[in-house]
Amino acid sequence: MLALISICLVSCEKDFLEKKPDKALLIPRSLKDFQTLLDNESIMNLVPALGVISGDEYYLTDALYTSLSGLDRNAYLWNKEIYDAGSQLNDWNRPYQQVFYANAVLDGLEESGRESESPATWDILKGSCLFYRAHAFYQLAQVFAAPYSSNAAGEKGIPLRLSADVTLKIPRASLKETYDRIIADLETAVLLLPDKTDYKTRPSKVAAYALLARVFLSMKDYDKALINAESALSKYSSLVDYNTLNMALNKPILGTNEEIIFYSSVMSYSFASRAIIPVADYNAYHINDLRKTAFFLKNVSGDWNFRGTYTGNLMFFGGIAVDELYLIKAECLARKGNTSTALQALNTLLEKRWKKGTFQSLTAQTADEALVLILAERKKELLLRGTRWTDLRRLNSESRFAVALSRSVSNQQAVLQPNEKRYILPIPDVEIQLSGIEQNER
Repeated sequence: MLALISICLVSCEKDFLEKKPDKALLIPRSLKDFQTLLDNESIMNLVPALGVISGDEYYLTDALYTSLSGLDRNAYLWNKEIYDAGSQLNDWNRPYQQVFYANAVLDGLEESGRESESPATWDILKGSCLFYRAHAFYQLAQVFAAPYSSNAAGEKGIPLRLSADVTLKIPRASLKETYDRIIADLETAVLLLPDKTDYKTRPSKVAAYALLARVFLSMKDYDKALINAESALSKYSSLVDYNTLNMALNKPILGTNEEIIFYSSVMSYSFASRAIIPVADYNAYHINDLRKTAFFLKNVSGDWNFRGTYTGNLMFFGGIAVDELYLIKAECLARKGNTSTALQALNTLLEKRWKKGTFQSLTAQTADEALVLILAERKKELLLRGTRWTDLRRLNSESRFAVALSRSVSNQQAVLQPNEKRYILPIPDVEIQLSGIEQNER
């Protein structure tokens, strides 16, 4: 894949990927140029890390905490101010760079016209742009906007840049407008994208359905989340049998594995290589659950580090995979009261995770009991995937699932209570100064 992208970069207009994000300077002209721009994996296939840093899936020792950057330390403790002079602002800047590239191609497609070269390719490129833009807007909303609620029309969302003209000053849309735009882009993308693609870094119809399922789940619209999860699974439902993994490898789960629908990685921050998994979370996996081996490796200090990323490298996986769809389907069915079908979806996944011949299907007497099982498995299966922060935010609205997060550094406790304003990360100060948009309350 890297070789192919390199060849494409050399073959089209030289170095336009490296130029400033200004439409006057960035002028891809052909459909091939447009595709090359979107294939820039180091830009288009990354998701923010601040939600992962702020989540409850890991902890740090005092020594490890001290070794972090200022931004990492501040986000780890949910401080009111998290940026310092040396802070990288990638969590805000990179998604908007993705939006810019998508908008630049959309503008170029409109200028060239659908009949200019290949109408079918033109459609796919337009669908890809809408997917990338919706994906970036969604990721930004999970970090820099409030969780979706019935008051979404009165909550601040994010600036919705719909043009590559960087001179336009765009105010923050409402939270409802933000999600309406995400959904509209994805629903149009579904109509334009192919069912599958040759490269998992490119979006597909399955990926668009899957992202819609994730979006509606975050909105607590479980009927629509179920419809889209089932639409995706009807087209692609391959699961990796963990019995086939080579556990002797440092990373047993390959970045090319068949479960991946859309490949993306979590932005690289210094906390990632230092994260320690709580012993209680490690012990939550049954001894016959192969995730206990595939996901964890004991370090020289006797602590458990995570190695089960679907990237196959040191970066955490932040994309979309089939296992998540089964979990969305199971949760939505349980919330609709369909206990047996909810557990059937969950057991379909878990059977591929346990040692062959040892798995016994999970059972529950009520839909509520099934939901508790499903959410527990969701946390275990999607460990450090970039989904937990959104789950914490949406489940905080249900008292039975709300949790207070706590961390200890140098014998001092930091606590994040459910529904606190600190569940919304601050927008970088430089963005506030340049654009004049409102800062989040902390």
